[in-house]
Amino acid sequence: MNRSRAFLLPLALMLAILFGIIGGAFLYSQAVLYGGAAKINGELQARSVAEVGIEDARCKLQRDIDFPPAGSQEQTEYAYTETYLDPITGNRVGSYTVVVDHTHANAPYYVIVVRSTGSIATVDINILKTVVAELDVSPNNRDNPGQPNSRYLQILNWREK
Repeated sequence: MNRSRAFLLPLALMLAILFGIIGGAFLYSQAVLYGGAAKINGELQARSVAEVGIEDARCKLQRDIDFPPAGSQEQTEYAYTETYLDPITGNRVGSYTVVVDHTHANAPYYVIVVRSTGSIATVDINILKTVVAELDVSPNNRDNPGQPNSRYLQILNWREK
């Protein structure tokens, strides 16, 4: 009888250690999955904020004849940074930096390149995502040069970096 009790104590101890190791491994794997999901969520938010920057630049180009402000003849780029607030709560979501490049705005290209970098600051890291849009600024329709351009400032090409 004492022999079986002596056998049960080490067996119970080994089972407790085994279950502890399995539980610890499970908790570690869940923490890794949670961290990966949080990073993906941050990248998606940064991409969305960068897209807001592209749309902000498009709206400013459409509505403000003096945008971007006049610089020297050699200046082909204009950059600005804005903070993006949640429209419902008013809380800071992130910020975006927009660069408007007029290098190819004249013939033969008629393209303005807008590069926007969205930034989301989390507790651990700062996540950046950049999107680039090429906007059509041709005075004439690209398919029918005799017609006015009905797609002025529409996106011709879009890429993410």
